[in-house]
Amino acid sequence: MKSFEKILKLFLFAAIAFSIPANLLFAQSTFSAERIEELANKYIQGIYGDNAIPEILVGLNTLTFDQKGVKAKFSFKENHTSAIQELSLSFFANDELIKTFSIPFRIEIIMQVIVANRDIFPNEQIEPDAITYSNRQISDVNEIIQNESEVLGKNSRKKIKKGEVITKSQLSSNKVIKKGQSVNLEVTSGSVRILTTAVAMQDGSVGDYIRLKRNSDNTKQDVEGQVISGNLVQIKLK
Repeated sequence: MKSFEKILKLFLFAAIAFSIPANLLFAQSTFSAERIEELANKYIQGIYGDNAIPEILVGLNTLTFDQKGVKAKFSFKENHTSAIQELSLSFFANDELIKTFSIPFRIEIIMQVIVANRDIFPNEQIEPDAITYSNRQISDVNEIIQNESEVLGKNSRKKIKKGEVITKSQLSSNKVIKKGQSVNLEVTSGSVRILTTAVAMQDGSVGDYIRLKRNSDNTKQDVEGQVISGNLVQIKLK
């Protein structure tokens, strides 16, 4: 009798097991496309601020993993040369990386920027009366100028119409040092300061790094220094 009851229990257990959907027999973790996009948007706004409007540039898919307790982690490194950025989304199970992929996006931000207060003509040196501030919706933050010190004294590469946002690529700096020019070269290391002379191997604006040939150097090796003014280049040694 006991053997019959035992067989009956095994039969009932097997019947119940086969009646359970197959996807419940395995431990799984699921990340819906909607949830991934929601978290990606929140992550982006955490970087750029709540006034940033993210636009995900790829279609996202729902992801399902066989493992239970899978964790997702975003990471980000800003690309300063493009309007398109990328989030990296990685998935871990027991601290082991099991999948990673990139999510390209761009953003629009409402921010205060510098715009032309009047028409600015090609090669015109920009003066204070030519610019003003305005709140605009911006899609390429790497091109935006928010400080007038980055504009004043520079020349426009092309015509900039009144009301147009002024961008970095529209401007060129005045070259205060010309190729072949003799300049003073200051080399500093801590409190030690050595002043010598050199010949510029290329044009340079204030703040630029240019190659130089030292007059006292008999080798063909160039050095690189930062332009401080129209006759002074500086090299700082650590």
